Amino acid sequence: MPVRDDEFAALLKRTLDADTHDIDPSTVQELSRLRTAVLAKKQPQYQRYGMLVPGFAFGAAALGVVALVGLPQQSVPRGNPETLLTELALEEDDIELVEDLDFYRWLEANGYAG
Repeated sequence: MPVRDDEFAALLKRTLDADTHDIDPSTVQELSRLRTAVLAKKQPQYQRYGMLVPGFAFGAAALGVVALVGLPQQSVPRGNPETLLTELALEEDDIELVEDLDFYRWLEANGYAG
């Protein structure tokens, strides 16, 4: 018949408690002294990693501020549509667009421009 976890834990506790009564007092005293010394030396683990979470939070916030403030904003070019097409064509070094500029103007003038 299988034993459930809580039944097993209770049985184990009763067995270990019964065994502690058979230990001589000097051994119990030595174990208690050693346990107290180890617990006094042990520091909680959260102290070791305590600064990581605030550090990462600060780093993420600083990176967000730099991204929002420091990066250049893209703006919509303003100006005359006639010169805008020419300027864009020359910026991209696309000679084909400059060569076909008259064709694009003809399309726009005749109502074919998108």
